[in-house]
Amino acid sequence: MQDLINAALNLRVATVEANEQGIVQVYNPGTSREEFQFVSKEIFAEMIKNKKYKIKRFDEDYPYKYSCVINGLKFMCLTEKLLFEGDKVND
Repeated sequence: MQDLINAALNLRVATVEANEQGIVQVYNPGTSREEFQFVSKEIFAEMIKNKKYKIKRFDEDYPYKYSCVINGLKFMCLTEKLLFEGDKVND
């Protein structure tokens, strides 16, 4: 029981720290499809601006899904418009 309580407390602390940095969600944790979602387009754009990234179509509300692998971790951000001049969707 104590292990469960400790895990919950650790998750709470990690979630607060992640939210403070602009990360709002982790999809598929611990799998090869794991992604960390940013809510702050500004922080995400600054983080990826000199890195290789991909852009895919997503949905009607957020047409663009940006993704970038940094230090072996995949980060993503959903946007209503392209972040940088000259960006194109990688279909």
